[in-house]
Amino acid sequence: MRRLRRGRGLQAVVLQPTIVYGPFSGHWTDPQARALLDGRLILPSPGNGICNAVQVEDVVSALLLAAVREEAVGETFLISGAEHPTWLEFHAAYARALGRPEAIRLRPREEIEQLLRRRPLRRLAAWARRRPPLRKPLGRVKRAGQRTFRRIRSLVRRATRRRDGSARSFVRRRAAAPTGGVETLPSPRHLEEFPSRCRVRIDKARRLLGYEPAFDLARGMERTGEYLRWAYGARIPATGARITATGERTTAAGARIVAAGDRPPPAAAERPSTPEAAAASRPPET
Repeated sequence: MRRLRRGRGLQAVVLQPTIVYGPFSGHWTDPQARALLDGRLILPSPGNGICNAVQVEDVVSALLLAAVREEAVGETFLISGAEHPTWLEFHAAYARALGRPEAIRLRPREEIEQLLRRRPLRRLAAWARRRPPLRKPLGRVKRAGQRTFRRIRSLVRRATRRRDGSARSFVRRRAAAPTGGVETLPSPRHLEEFPSRCRVRIDKARRLLGYEPAFDLARGMERTGEYLRWAYGARIPATGARITATGERTTAAGARIVAAGDRPPPAAAERPSTPEAAAASRPPET
């Protein structure tokens, strides 16, 4: 895109979003949800690296602004959120939304690297990366495999799509198939990325696009939690709690959790079963 812009004068704007999360995010939402529901998600300790997260609806807003702002033509913009949570805070928000706060484990980086070296395919990939003559042919094989995977995925989605064109049935079928209790390790690339303390600045996007993120992490994860409960509801523990927009704590099923000091409504077993019992349980009039 940049070559076309420079060489042929293409009127284009380049946006570079950071860690895009939210509904149907195939890289930073669904994989995390499946890992937390399947077993445990392993992060390198202490988990205080910076996650430059941006909610997908903010990215859409930036795209719409870039399409209509003449001053943006020919420019490149970083698109990120206003906050800079840590990777531990980012993943912990998923764990709370899914009712699995205990599913995140911190381990020393050296231990994770040892576990990754035990996996033969990863060892083969690391060995090939150290040999420049193999990089290009392996890269071609990888790209061909990715193209094949995308075609198969497209056919599966088309076959499972409803008459109205929605993909809900496909997502629910995929989400309802647990693979057992496993530990999900970060990839070598993510292992390099997680300790970074780099904070992405969006001053240029604010100045030229008028871009302003509408979602902080709390609001973005609340919206994402709605999607997770829709897509993975059958696998979310009924006792999992979430925080609503009003600050109330509710279960994953939507029931309000009563704070200490509040008087909850009586359970069905505690309610009087007859008029005589109701009269007997009523406090005396003064």
